[in-house]
Amino acid sequence: MYEFIKGKLKGFSPGFFILETHGIGYKIHTPFHMFTNTLLIDEEWLLYTTLLIKDQDIQLYGFSSSQERDVFQLLISSQGIGPKLGLTILGHISIADLAEAVLQKKDSPLCHIPGIGKKMANKIILELSDKWKKKFQQNNSCHAPPSLSVYQSEAIMALTNLGYTEQQATFATQKVLTKGSPPELPQLIVQSLQLLRA
Repeated sequence: MYEFIKGKLKGFSPGFFILETHGIGYKIHTPFHMFTNTLLIDEEWLLYTTLLIKDQDIQLYGFSSSQERDVFQLLISSQGIGPKLGLTILGHISIADLAEAVLQKKDSPLCHIPGIGKKMANKIILELSDKWKKKFQQNNSCHAPPSLSVYQSEAIMALTNLGYTEQQATFATQKVLTKGSPPELPQLIVQSLQLLRA
């Protein structure tokens, strides 16, 4: 219903912002990492939002990027992950680190998040791996650059969905591919992520 909300920050606390726009104050649940000591009242913010309705309860969830919002939606579409846990995950790990953990099937970064044990971590990895793969393939079929292989294009789409520009993603994947024999797709994405974060 709401793609984003832009307004002035009128209040905040760990876990939510209150944005005022056109005389209406919206309480928007946010990941913990957005609560910093640099926040200023009346500062203008734009949050990418998800509206969730359960029984009579209506809640707004907001994120600083559309990519983070999309990952939140993927998380809460997984069995056993509700909005509260989804926010907790994104409040304690970046989407790039989450993607690396999922693609490398490493549960240890997820096990450090409050409320997530080894069993839940492995379940998240299994479900997100399938969901991200489908999402990237759908995006790739619509937007893949014709001059690139489908293999590299899928990696580029994965990286752009994590917030990197197409130029950054193309440069990183190309650099990995020129190092030697091409790795499998998950490793291409992980190695490109490591280059982009270096």
